[in-house]
Amino acid sequence: MLNTMKRIVMLIGLMTALFVGCTTYDSAEVYHKNFRSGSHDLLQIEGFYTDTSRKSTNKGAHLATLEVKPMFLYSDGSVWSANHYVQTGLFQPTNYKNPQDYSWGNYKIKGDTILIERFTLNPNSGAYERVILRGIMVLNGIKIIGRRERKMPEVAVNYDMVFMPFAAKPDPAGNWTRTKKKYNK
Repeated sequence: MLNTMKRIVMLIGLMTALFVGCTTYDSAEVYHKNFRSGSHDLLQIEGFYTDTSRKSTNKGAHLATLEVKPMFLYSDGSVWSANHYVQTGLFQPTNYKNPQDYSWGNYKIKGDTILIERFTLNPNSGAYERVILRGIMVLNGIKIIGRRERKMPEVAVNYDMVFMPFAAKPDPAGNWTRTKKKYNK
């Protein structure tokens, strides 16, 4: 009897370890099979958007030292977003090789409202967690007015993202949300 109990406890422990060690993904709300992103005349895709909440610590600095957190939007509705700030002069999309440093996702536009859904890898849990930003398209930018993480209710926020022209972009073929079976049923 004692050996059987030990085996059951070991089996439960092994199954728990396997379950916790597996990468999990939040469900997508914006992206789905046969997805259409919508469009808006003010949408720009030949560069990136960045929030304006963080300024360069070097006052009067050259544009190359401006700290940005690039977010690229693509004509097919894909989104690539850096998860950390970097100086403009040091930013190269090809330098982002660690999935903890960037996120893929998708956006949807209806009227002048844009929903930006991206999946960020949580290094502590190994799970890809959904973040949805709600914004309004404005001239040369997006006004972000709401943020929702995972299954939490939306929280009101108020910050601007400005558009910056930039030639290099990550390859949208890397948008794994487009090929993940869970999102394409």
